[in-house]
Amino acid sequence: MMKKNLKKIAAMAMAASIMAGAMFPTTALAADKETVSAGNYGTLTGTLSGTKTQGTATTSVTKNPDNANLTLAVDFKNSAGTNVIATEYKTGRGEKAVQLDWNLKRPSITCAFGAHGVQGGSKYKACVAYTYTGLK
Repeated sequence: MMKKNLKKIAAMAMAASIMAGAMFPTTALAADKETVSAGNYGTLTGTLSGTKTQGTATTSVTKNPDNANLTLAVDFKNSAGTNVIATEYKTGRGEKAVQLDWNLKRPSITCAFGAHGVQGGSKYKACVAYTYTGLK
């Protein structure tokens, strides 16, 4: 009887995890660069590289036919995973590239997570790429 209940619980847990995955899809993180197909925007590329004190993040598309905005967000975290600094930038319409340079004096920062997007155009769907880099 106990074995049968454990099998039911395991089956229910498996079903719940599958449903959660369908409802909340995840995207894998790229190391420090991700390039994705962005439909009518061509290729969306996000990069993230640097050290604890200085570095660069970029977002670019190969074309921007409906004057969308590019977005770039970077979260700098400490070894406990707590946000130390968070920054976001949104371009004007129609741009094809944006770059964020950082010059920080925060020794507790150990990594950075980037979100690079194209959105808000008049015709085409938004797209996002995710990056991650360790900072030394």
